[in-house]
Amino acid sequence: MKHLAIGVLLLFSFNAGFCQQDTTKFVNHYVGVQVNELLRQLINLNDNNEIIDNPYLFTYSIFTNKSGWGLQGGFGFNYHQIKDKISVTAQESKISESFYRAGIGKQFHLGRRWTVTTGLDYTGSYVLDKTFAFQVTNFNSTMKDSISTISTTTSKSKGGGAQLRIAYSISKHVEISTESTFYYTTTRNKSNVMLSDIFTNSLDPDQDRNTITSSNSDVEESEFIMTLPVAIFLIIKF
Repeated sequence: MKHLAIGVLLLFSFNAGFCQQDTTKFVNHYVGVQVNELLRQLINLNDNNEIIDNPYLFTYSIFTNKSGWGLQGGFGFNYHQIKDKISVTAQESKISESFYRAGIGKQFHLGRRWTVTTGLDYTGSYVLDKTFAFQVTNFNSTMKDSISTISTTTSKSKGGGAQLRIAYSISKHVEISTESTFYYTTTRNKSNVMLSDIFTNSLDPDQDRNTITSSNSDVEESEFIMTLPVAIFLIIKF
């Protein structure tokens, strides 16, 4: 399903109820969570080709009722741990990713159900990838070569741009929304690889050696990233 976000929003458009704007309140708070995986389970989607490239799992915003201006932000976090216990080289990778954004926005109410929000965001991310590898080679009962590698890669990005969000009111306190962002970001990728090679010969200690080498890289790149409106957010309004 290429346009899951649009399909779900259109599905809810047949709902009979609607939410009136409460003008007695000075501000409204909106707490959201991305629910694409939950929807896949509920309606048994088998489309595995669609990639959700919106990294913000949680969102929060606050808007005034009178002017429609407010503040908004988002946050996302991922952690992966991979262990390879079958191959000759024992290897373990730990990857943590965090994404954040913050900015200002303005709401526009289109009728009783629909709300469009435009805004400008500052955005950033931090990715840390640590990989440990260890290999031991026994040439015979007297000689052994042990190689260990520690690879550390960090990726830091910062930038900003425009955000466009469309929300549909299911009830007074529940909304469904999707969004598209247009961000220009600069990313700095730094890596360090440290290799330790220990060779031992029990019959001839003069052949023993312990070699440590290290290599580094530091690359900076800039890009313009546009996310399509395929991520679905369930919004609680209070």
